[in-house]
Amino acid sequence: MYLTNVEERMLNGEYGYARALALKVIVRVGEALGAEELVEVSHAHISGISYLNIGDAGLEFIEDIVNAGGTAYVFTSANPYMVLSDFLGNKHDDKVINKQLRIVDALNRLGVKFYTCVPYNVRPPRYGEHLAWAESNAVLYANSVLGALSNKEGGPLALLAAITGRTYKSGVHLRDNRVPEVLFNVKVSDGVDLGFLGLIIGELTGSKVPYISNLRFKCTYELKQFLASLGTTSNTPMAVIQGVTPDYKELIRGVEFKDVYDLGSESIKSYVKEFRENVLTGNGLYLIGCPHLSFNELVEVLRYAVGVVEKGGSSIDVRGRELWVTTYEGFINDEVVKLINKLLRYNVKVVTNGCAVVSRLDSIKVDYVVTDSVKASSYISRLSRIPTLVLPRVDVLNTYFLNKINY
Repeated sequence: MYLTNVEERMLNGEYGYARALALKVIVRVGEALGAEELVEVSHAHISGISYLNIGDAGLEFIEDIVNAGGTAYVFTSANPYMVLSDFLGNKHDDKVINKQLRIVDALNRLGVKFYTCVPYNVRPPRYGEHLAWAESNAVLYANSVLGALSNKEGGPLALLAAITGRTYKSGVHLRDNRVPEVLFNVKVSDGVDLGFLGLIIGELTGSKVPYISNLRFKCTYELKQFLASLGTTSNTPMAVIQGVTPDYKELIRGVEFKDVYDLGSESIKSYVKEFRENVLTGNGLYLIGCPHLSFNELVEVLRYAVGVVEKGGSSIDVRGRELWVTTYEGFINDEVVKLINKLLRYNVKVVTNGCAVVSRLDSIKVDYVVTDSVKASSYISRLSRIPTLVLPRVDVLNTYFLNKINY
């Protein structure tokens, strides 16, 4: 592999042991993937930082490399970690919480700036900017919507990229690998949950880049949910979406698709049936914010919730359930705090920097989950083995406060 003078010096230890070790691993991975050179990145985003996912081995890896002098060479952020607060009085074991806090402390010493699964809402990358991101929904959004360039990195490799400011120049860092291979003609009616469409396309496209035509999004929230679901069932780092991807016309020019799929509303509705369970028994977690809410989405959700509370008055009974709204801590301002204060008595929690998916909800005695996120439902039902129900966001809120399901 060709290395620049700076990279040779880094590899030889002139920038410290940790950077030399990190670059050595990146070079080895790149060579295995056929990369001819490295590429400088301006933002690394690390995933896999929940202690419940990575355990003692992951904790020791992060602490060891930081204690060896590892510091961020470029702007660095990380995914949310396990939720540290309780659910109806039930918390994770103190030893688990303490080990999670050790991970966060090590990452803070590394130089992580913030914790969220939507780094593009805090620091939006520029068109053509090279990244080393490891969160699937963020990678898909960066490539497909913003025109930035990032492979779907593994969490440890993204950490090493943060220390070196480099990753291997392969995959969608190269334009030829951004050209779509599978065509999806989509015809859906209003009211169809696009999150489920993302699951279907993900299963069909695998690791190939899809081109999706005729798909329309009413708002950024729908687009985020679609891409998050696509990343749940596929390994593709990007989708070329008609009218959304900045250079979609150039990327599809001259492409002759061998694999073509036509998807309509009926395909989605039949798929949705698998997620429609009557699960309202025991203690329920109602979850909004997977992926994390943007500031505007957070305010919109809280305002709606306050409106429902003001209409319902004393008739609202939320015993046996909690509502978690997950977001980035930097989005909490005076307006948000005022809205939160109006909801505290109704078991509503705005959870910052945390993720319910990586929190093993079964360990804190959650019996069922109601969420607006197809991605969250898919992961929670598999990882925590808890029954889940997916509803539109407004219905999640109405069901939580009024205990009524309409679907």
